[in-house]
Amino acid sequence: MYRAVYQSWLVPEQGINGTQPSRRRSTSTVIDSNGIAYIFGGRVELDMASDKLILYNEMYIFNTIQVSWQNISAAPNTPSRRSHSAAVLLQNGKIVYIGGVGQNAPGNQTNLISMDEIQIFDTNTLSWSSHKANTPSTIQSRVGHTAVLTPDKNSLIIMGGTSSIEYNQTTVTPGLLMLDVQSEPFKYSIPKTSGASENNPPPLSFHTANVYRDYMIVAFGNITNGEKESQEVSSNIYLLYIPCMSWESTFISGK
Repeated sequence: MYRAVYQSWLVPEQGINGTQPSRRRSTSTVIDSNGIAYIFGGRVELDMASDKLILYNEMYIFNTIQVSWQNISAAPNTPSRRSHSAAVLLQNGKIVYIGGVGQNAPGNQTNLISMDEIQIFDTNTLSWSSHKANTPSTIQSRVGHTAVLTPDKNSLIIMGGTSSIEYNQTTVTPGLLMLDVQSEPFKYSIPKTSGASENNPPPLSFHTANVYRDYMIVAFGNITNGEKESQEVSSNIYLLYIPCMSWESTFISGK
């Protein structure tokens, strides 16, 4: 017998405890298996009714089970103000933050953050630490990129992004990176991919990427070019078979 499943938004019956963050966007957010969300950074600007551009370096923890907020922004070694960083939760409970833009003070211009500057938040000790990653060659700073943890939990795959958050979205190089997180210092490498050319994604920014089994699933985003205003968007979904680093056209269950 077919049974319909309905999904809907609900307002929590109990009140929300703790101090909520102010309105913001472009945060770096992850959630763990216990339903604890870690929300770092973000920004407000004119399009959000702020009279100036303000980036944040606050860390808020939201417990989705207890429906409560916790602000731990006073933790030692807190990074500078930033937004658009890619965040990945590692198996050991540490969150890795890569790239994005920073700001020295409210109202100041933003600056791209070097990709070899890695910030780590330890969810076990609620503490920050700053690290430098080894790079084999020049890696352009970027925003609008994605980062995912590989199925073996040993590496991150960083894809795409742009070196400009203005209208002309410059294509960054390399477009695909691996970051080995097995031991420190972390180390970047530039993987070689295979697969039919029609399966390869164009250079993308502000897309999404998720891992399911042995596949990285890339969806949508802006197609970057760097010569003029980026008006072309992608409506496609791309599959990267991670064990062979091969762009595929078909998802094979069990592969």
